Amino acid sequence: MSVFEQELSREISRRKSAKGAVASVVDEYYAKRAEASKNEEEMRSKLREIKEKSIADMDGLVKRAKASFERNGIKVIIAKDAGEALKAIGGAIGSDKQIVKSKSNTCKEIGLEALEREGREITETDTGDFVVKLVGEQGIHQVIPAMHLTPGQIAEAMGKKMKKKIPADPEKITHELAGYLREKIKGAEVGITGANVLTASGEIVLIENEGNISLVSRIPKKHIVVAGIEKIVPTLDDAMHVVRCATLWGTGRPWPVYLSVISGPSSTGDIENELVKGAQGAYDVTLVLIDNGRSRLQKESPEMLYCINCGACNNLCPAYRQVLGFFGARYPGPKGIVYAALEGQGKQNYLCNVCSNCEFSCPAGISLPEYIRKARGKLKMETDSEMIKKIREFGNPFGKVEKGKIPDKLYCC
Repeated sequence: MSVFEQELSREISRRKSAKGAVASVVDEYYAKRAEASKNEEEMRSKLREIKEKSIADMDGLVKRAKASFERNGIKVIIAKDAGEALKAIGGAIGSDKQIVKSKSNTCKEIGLEALEREGREITETDTGDFVVKLVGEQGIHQVIPAMHLTPGQIAEAMGKKMKKKIPADPEKITHELAGYLREKIKGAEVGITGANVLTASGEIVLIENEGNISLVSRIPKKHIVVAGIEKIVPTLDDAMHVVRCATLWGTGRPWPVYLSVISGPSSTGDIENELVKGAQGAYDVTLVLIDNGRSRLQKESPEMLYCINCGACNNLCPAYRQVLGFFGARYPGPKGIVYAALEGQGKQNYLCNVCSNCEFSCPAGISLPEYIRKARGKLKMETDSEMIKKIREFGNPFGKVEKGKIPDKLYCC
């Protein structure tokens, strides 16, 4: 068997194992969600209303939120793109070197790992994201990034890093990893988190099941929050509804294990009733609000900003179940295909069979199939224009054809 055949055999085996793992996780998710949900349609309707109003008034909410957070003692930096965001985060970190972070799709979007190349150590504390990075793969789901990996794969990678034998048992892997990460968090100077939702009244809302986000946001002396401007809703009541929807559609549970609402740096007034910043929690909190194309989306494709990153669009997607999320731009799955189209990567559209399961699964009812149809129409018009131009110039749709050479592009008839 050749080297190529051996690699192909391993890849087929890996994909088969991953597909089985994903199918099992998704089936369990739907069973939990059916048990936990009683009024899904009412919840969907309310979420859609909240997001429609919030995105329509996005600029106004950003201004109100900035004023509220700054009044509460939180530093706010608005970054127009990934470059500005990284510069702002680097500035907030300063000379500190030991950094821990929690899972954040926005951090992935801007390429936070670039800061590691400047001599900083950034430790991922989310179990799924940590093991994905350890194994040397990419996450395939917004909420459960490592669901395609087997305990054996994870145990082997952990054993190499920790230089000891790790049993291929989920419970033992989890406890071993928890102890390792807790030590990293205890020694960290800076904690970086995302945010599930922000409010114009000045609250940062974080949801989790592991407990790592609570530690990352409280134990280090600095807490940096990285979030897109589309995360802002008017009130805390609105935010709590987003929390319920994100939890139910994301994990199948009615509420998260932990829910944090942060409105400022830690403080105490216990000594002579004088308010002093910096008690047991972070005494320096910075919020980096990122645009990075969201203002353009607000005008061109506003529904894409209704997304609460629950990952439910992946769970019924037949293409996702086959390709396992290794497609798209910014995000895996149907949402990633739409972003790929918006960012000029048109060919990814044809991974989708436009079955509309993603729209059916989405708690905000985002018309993902319609966006894909429009992108395909645009791509077809661009292709047709290119072919017509070549026919006029060269007398054929392929352009200049050299004997014995295949044209760069072969168009379907």
